[in-house]
Amino acid sequence: MIADYVLHYPATEGRLTGRNFYKLKRLSLAKREQATLTKRHLLRPGMTTRTIRPGRHELELLLNGRTHTKHAFWVTVPASH
Repeated sequence: MIADYVLHYPATEGRLTGRNFYKLKRLSLAKREQATLTKRHLLRPGMTTRTIRPGRHELELLLNGRTHTKHAFWVTVPASH
């Protein structure tokens, strides 16, 4: 099984138009066997690859190239900025 994840992020106007694919894990499981996968993905201000904008983002889990689950989360700007 191949597990990947996709981060969907908003463009300047706020719609979710961008996405980046990331490799998570390749593993072999027996029938009915389960596995727990964990990953930290930092979203830091001042990243050089792209600008992290506040607003709604989505995290999508792909198993063997097919969407398994998708969850939304919100990125906010700290009050000190």
